[in-house]
Amino acid sequence: MNELVPGAYAWFSKNDFQWLKDRLVTDQEKVYWAEWEQEQLENLKEAYATIQKEGDPNRRVTIGWLCTVAGLRESEIKGRLHRFADIRAFIGEVVETKEEWLGRRFSKIAERKSRAGEKIGINDVRQEMSLKPNTYHKYSEFIEKLIKELNGGVHNGFI
Repeated sequence: MNELVPGAYAWFSKNDFQWLKDRLVTDQEKVYWAEWEQEQLENLKEAYATIQKEGDPNRRVTIGWLCTVAGLRESEIKGRLHRFADIRAFIGEVVETKEEWLGRRFSKIAERKSRAGEKIGINDVRQEMSLKPNTYHKYSEFIEKLIKELNGGVHNGFI
């Protein structure tokens, strides 16, 4: 469509997407894409198993890291997530949000400090995690709340 009428696809996509969708044959309906999804899902599962076994336990699990280990382009997976429910569900299970990652890392620090009879402090977190200033400022409330919970014995599933 863009070759015949440049900008037409973008215009219809923005102004009358339903009309465009009704007239285009979607690749999603082809058997090829169902096979492609299952193949890539297996690659991603193998990559996750490799990360769990050999990866850096302090590193956050991201789509980018999964794709790199699987030998896939991140844009290839991210750009198709809306089409493939199985891959989307798997990604939702294994990819960590920033908050989940911070919670996991803080819990390990708190557990180690607790065994030594100490409480976790912000300096411990900054030192061991090398938190960048922007990350600290963006998540400061979450970080402070998590430190209080970890020091107060409220584990909230993190330890």
